[in-house]
Amino acid sequence: MNLEGRDTPVVPAAELTVRADLARAGGVLAAIPPVLAHLVANQTHAVFSEEIVARTRGQVESLARALVRTADDLATAAEGRVLAGALVEQPALLAHCHVLAIEAQLAERLARDGGIDPVLSPLLQEQIADPDPEAAGTAMKLLAAQARFTQCQRRMELPVGELAADLLPDVLLAFSLVGGPTADHAAHCLRDQFDEGQSRTALLARVVLGLDEGFGPALDLDQAGLALFLTAVALATGHERAAVVLATSQGQQSRLALILRLAGLSSAAIETVLIRLHPSAPLPRAAMSLERDAAIALLAEGARR
Repeated sequence: MNLEGRDTPVVPAAELTVRADLARAGGVLAAIPPVLAHLVANQTHAVFSEEIVARTRGQVESLARALVRTADDLATAAEGRVLAGALVEQPALLAHCHVLAIEAQLAERLARDGGIDPVLSPLLQEQIADPDPEAAGTAMKLLAAQARFTQCQRRMELPVGELAADLLPDVLLAFSLVGGPTADHAAHCLRDQFDEGQSRTALLARVVLGLDEGFGPALDLDQAGLALFLTAVALATGHERAAVVLATSQGQQSRLALILRLAGLSSAAIETVLIRLHPSAPLPRAAMSLERDAAIALLAEGARR
């Protein structure tokens, strides 16, 4: 009697469909760093006119200009371009700027098409009115930070203070190498002044973690607004916030559905979010039908690839 394969588990059709979707979406995400680096470095490329790539390069160039001016108020545009050329060689910095550009573009679209305010959401309004002065103060700081983020993205700017802490050493090293002793002194001052705890992402996390009702209110996109929603999903699932932002991109719907399931959202709530983000795209029904444990397993499997 041939018993070979007798104990082979039967994989549900929904999981096979989602696994294939995740493999395709994962391939797209894996291709982002080298393609982005090429497009940002090559200003004459036909695709460079695309908004996200333009915003990404614009942020790098603005960061370079801001840095050279900390060393010399009279620094020339040429000096800024030299530093920008060095910064473009840093994949992690490009990825950071790329994610910010995606978030900003999505926030603008949701404001235009869905009436979701990119700066002052109903949830943030509630927190500003909180009787606890510490909670209200943090919410006010976030309001200011979110307004700055919106303005900076419209101008394609990236302030030094909005860098992730792990990016700062390489950015300042490039600044020192390109600018010499004067730049090296300015880099030391910037390092001493840098406070990631006052950045927008840190303030977003503090507001979400300080909610009396838990993450629940922040997992409602319409009430929380995009920025707080993305942060709440990241905190609720243990994902990097940047990974959650990338999952909002077109073609990543199955991955986002699994992440939202992991965050505790119901199928109806997941459908509402996906329709908000991609109103014309078909819903990933297979991913939406999976239980939380299956979602965890598939996301873990994709992370190991």
